[in-house]
Amino acid sequence: MPTIIPHSESTKDDARKTPPARLLRVGNHFRNFQKNGQGYKALCPAHDDTTASLSINEGEGGRIVLHCHAGCQPSVILNAVGLSFSDLGPTAKKPACAENRQIVATYDYRDANGTLLYQVVRYDPKDFRQRRPTPGGGWDWSVNGIERVPYRLPELITAIPSRTVVIVEGEKDADRLASFGVIATTNAGGAGKWSPAFSKYLQGRRVVILPDNDDPGRKHAQDVAGKLHGTAASIKVVALPGLPDKGDVSEWLDKGGTPKQMFALANQAVEWTPGTKQTGRVSRVSRDRRVFSGYTGGVVEAVERFLSGYIVLPPEQILVVALWVLASWLADLWDRFPHLAITSPEKRCGKTRLLQLLEMLLRDAYNTTNISPAAVYRLIESKHPTLLLDEAQSISRRGCESSEVIRELLNAGIDRGAKVLRVGGEGHDQIQEFSVYCPALSSCHCMYFMFAFSE
Repeated sequence: MPTIIPHSESTKDDARKTPPARLLRVGNHFRNFQKNGQGYKALCPAHDDTTASLSINEGEGGRIVLHCHAGCQPSVILNAVGLSFSDLGPTAKKPACAENRQIVATYDYRDANGTLLYQVVRYDPKDFRQRRPTPGGGWDWSVNGIERVPYRLPELITAIPSRTVVIVEGEKDADRLASFGVIATTNAGGAGKWSPAFSKYLQGRRVVILPDNDDPGRKHAQDVAGKLHGTAASIKVVALPGLPDKGDVSEWLDKGGTPKQMFALANQAVEWTPGTKQTGRVSRVSRDRRVFSGYTGGVVEAVERFLSGYIVLPPEQILVVALWVLASWLADLWDRFPHLAITSPEKRCGKTRLLQLLEMLLRDAYNTTNISPAAVYRLIESKHPTLLLDEAQSISRRGCESSEVIRELLNAGIDRGAKVLRVGGEGHDQIQEFSVYCPALSSCHCMYFMFAFSE
């Protein structure tokens, strides 16, 4: 082994010459020692290094400084080549922070098939590095050329598309939300590192972005929203209340916040549009929702969350549907009950799915299509249902007598006490009275609805 020459205060010429000589003598202990800009680099002997991640330079006071960008401790590096700290110069000191640094967490970034692409490594004291697996079982601490993906990608792409995706700043926060069953993701590298390439994984999804409570966090949230605009179906940037400076969603949860409260705040937030910043303002719909929530004990919010898990509607329409559901259970208290119309510009927009969901929520729901006039008033009289009429264009045909009768029955049925008289009985000589007061919902295409309930 070469002998390490201690630093000496000699002539100015010697001082100018000794740093390269000392660096070369130390560097000769390491494989692939080579010039790198103003310093030198080599393969680190403390890990399976293939990218020369060890920097070897002259530090303050003329001492030699070793730094492994993969996070290896200097003492381990020196032991691997038979050196000690004293060999780096008489003033060399053990770097406390680097020596005491420990890996406290690793976060796996996997592709759509679950294959590990790379890891983010978290240290204590707080620091982050990235590495990728090598075929031999070790780690390469360079991730250049590796496909970048959102965190928890397999969970993201296998989740029900109608579920809201929450984007946070940091893997710890994403894992914390995931422990509650929330679909959460983030990007490696922290604020400002969201890639436009991630947008494809959020096509048509509803997205909530939770910024950290500092300027970089808020700027990052706006950057992510801008890159998702035009791809995601809905984007809300939600500033969590009560966060300390630089606080995040994990701290908010530690202080008693819940995912339920988080989604309630998201429902109240205005939709993000280009040029919009998060100001804490709430929409008119949100103010209306707050009024109703004081009287309904959270039932309206629960219905909204249930429906939002399966369909995509603007907040004001979700609120209307939720209120109509609640009102159906109180129909006997109203003097007049409005009909609800569900329309769409074309087929396969989700009308039937919404009816299926409402059938589970409405009082005594009765879902039918192509019903006759006699069936309408006999059903209302005997069952007192909430009537759901799918494909209501069948009753909107002009010139069709039965369709016109059904429209008349339903239009009259918004008022309590509305009745129709029919002749019946065994001898068809008895006048029978049928109530037609009934909560009713119709579903059809917009082009047909103009003819239905036109009165």
